Amino acid sequence: MSEIQEGTHCVSVSWDNGVPEALIKELRSNMKLGSDGRVSYEIGTQFLFDALFDKVVHPYGLDYETMHWEFVMAILETFRIDKLSKPGDILHAFKVKCENILRNRKKYLLITSLSLKNMYLPKRRKIKGCAVMFSREVPRKYRGARKKLFLDHSELDLSEQEGFLFASVSVQSANKRTAFMSAMSALDVIRAVWQLGFRRNINFLAMRKDHEYPTDSIISVGQAHTLHCEDGKEKSGGLWYEPSYNNIPPTTVKDFSLMESNLATLLSRIRRSNFQDHLYASLTNYINALDQDDQDFRFMKLWSATERMVKAGNSKELIKRVSFFYKNRETTQAMLESLKNARNMNAHHGLKPANVEMKNFQMCSYVNNLLLFFINQGSKFKSLNHVIDFISSKTDLQSIDEQISNLQMVKKFIGAK
Repeated sequence: MSEIQEGTHCVSVSWDNGVPEALIKELRSNMKLGSDGRVSYEIGTQFLFDALFDKVVHPYGLDYETMHWEFVMAILETFRIDKLSKPGDILHAFKVKCENILRNRKKYLLITSLSLKNMYLPKRRKIKGCAVMFSREVPRKYRGARKKLFLDHSELDLSEQEGFLFASVSVQSANKRTAFMSAMSALDVIRAVWQLGFRRNINFLAMRKDHEYPTDSIISVGQAHTLHCEDGKEKSGGLWYEPSYNNIPPTTVKDFSLMESNLATLLSRIRRSNFQDHLYASLTNYINALDQDDQDFRFMKLWSATERMVKAGNSKELIKRVSFFYKNRETTQAMLESLKNARNMNAHHGLKPANVEMKNFQMCSYVNNLLLFFINQGSKFKSLNHVIDFISSKTDLQSIDEQISNLQMVKKFIGAK
């Protein structure tokens, strides 16, 4: 499952940090317009397309492959018209193409399963425009089509997991890839909120490190996901599966009514938040990190999820903003500094962090607390920037007192005039 980017409410398509002149100049020199009006380009130009697309800020929730293809088409179209002399025309052409796609949405339904025992039946939920419904069996309307997709891909040895709960996600989307991405993201939000409600304790008697310091996603997705048309038929190519799926027993919970109540409460607070897109993205990134089997990769994904949640451009900002919540800030900062060093050794030298399971357990503790703060306080801040400014504030009492004193003097001076 790929990590998805935070949604935005950009009013237009723009270049990130100004026009990337060097890339556009290089593109221009690699492309030619033939006498037949067709544009050709040299081998290797696709790397320039990819780098240039990374510089685009846009509000579209289409899947990456679709957007990248439309962006390349926008470049070719613009080159044909004015040889890329007006970089803004690339963005305009890209915008027109994406909006044309989004005007033609169809209804899709994704069927998958979750590792929650099917004796429980959660209520229907609406997440990010997706309607999520639960059932103990594959809905009759889609049963035959799902079975056919399994048989058509018998080489994958796909099967239903015994005792698992089924989820059906209805979504209006421009294409099947985006439908799949949106539907799975909605489920990820629910799974992540459930994750926040489970308490994980250290098990000193465990024989394995990952059992001593457990950080797996408690409710995971099943082996196969099928996309269907509204009439119940399978969608051509509408099969996705988990290639490294490990068969696990379904999860039972002690108090399902409490689990349902917590889900309803937190989802309601997210909807009232002034930065709900950021919360959805943070929850999705968190649960995707915990879905990773490789503990080293999980550690890197957890660090990345934390960076994005607190909008940290570097480790210093991350440590400052995460430690803001803790009374013993110096100790917390030292712990985070140690985690940062392990992350850097892994990223830059390929060295596996020592006791990585323990480090993941620490990271989960920080992320859980951050997520609960962001969700519970979301309606009390005007915007995400206000939250980031708040957790970036000085925590030294003497400095705070001095700042208050200076502001009072400024207020008095302005009032006197």
